[in-house]
Amino acid sequence: MLHALLANIISDSQAAIELLKTVRLLQYFDLAGIAESVAEVSDGVYRDSQKHQRRCETGIFHNLVLIQGLCPTVSATYRRSNLLQANALLASLGRNITQLSRSSGDNLVIVEFLVEREEADDMQQKQDVVRSRTTRTMALDSSFLGPMGETLRVASCHETLAKTLAASLDRIVAVHDGLGRITSDKSSKGSQEQVIEVIKDRSGNLTGLWDVWREA
Repeated sequence: MLHALLANIISDSQAAIELLKTVRLLQYFDLAGIAESVAEVSDGVYRDSQKHQRRCETGIFHNLVLIQGLCPTVSATYRRSNLLQANALLASLGRNITQLSRSSGDNLVIVEFLVEREEADDMQQKQDVVRSRTTRTMALDSSFLGPMGETLRVASCHETLAKTLAASLDRIVAVHDGLGRITSDKSSKGSQEQVIEVIKDRSGNLTGLWDVWREA
């Protein structure tokens, strides 16, 4: 989605190069690493805001922070240690992310995680009873329901960890196919359609709103 938006905004390669000058990539391998990265970004945003206040009171800074791969990293920490430790580290990280997003109206923090279908037929329910709780994930309160009762859930994350993550986020926006209502040919070069749905909105009143996004 971000790629599609930027593709429509950027006119040529020189504009893309200028935009990349403001981009920072911070790689991490575990929860401690992502916590350090978030702290580094927070410090940088704070320093920029202080310079901004001294130089130009009317200027506006726009900071977009995109965090990817969080759920697999949390799951890896859980497998290496235990649920209690992973949950404590995630809760602390969630508070830091929330603090960063609320520190200024110019900051937008996006945490990306995978969403998958959860089957609801009798066979799947029997399997869920036998399945270890470590593989269960948190169901999302979507307005959509599949033809066989399918729902959406957070992928690659333990249920307790997924709930801790969701609790720390002010807003959850899910991108999906309407649980089978939209069928797009991924091999086609034409426009693709997806449902954009607000699952949670702590800072406003957008919960339950959805629309169809057409990606050119």
